[in-house]
Amino acid sequence: MPSESLDALLAEAEAFPHPEHAAPDGATFALPMQQRVGATTLRLFSTVATFGTPLDVAASELAIETFLPADAATRDWLAETDD
Repeated sequence: MPSESLDALLAEAEAFPHPEHAAPDGATFALPMQQRVGATTLRLFSTVATFGTPLDVAASELAIETFLPADAATRDWLAETDD
């Protein structure tokens, strides 16, 4: 059943600019993110891992989101601030 509000939300999201480092084939396994900390721009990507067929009910609710550096400068910045 079509939803006008969901169609509007999709159109709005598709209108956002795409980062230059996005996957050219439209892969959606990772979400790119840029964040400014002072004068530094950090470039990260995020993935979410879930358990497809868990045998434990508690694991069925578990999702692990991981943020990883998308470039060497971000990796170096994170390594320097890792205390």
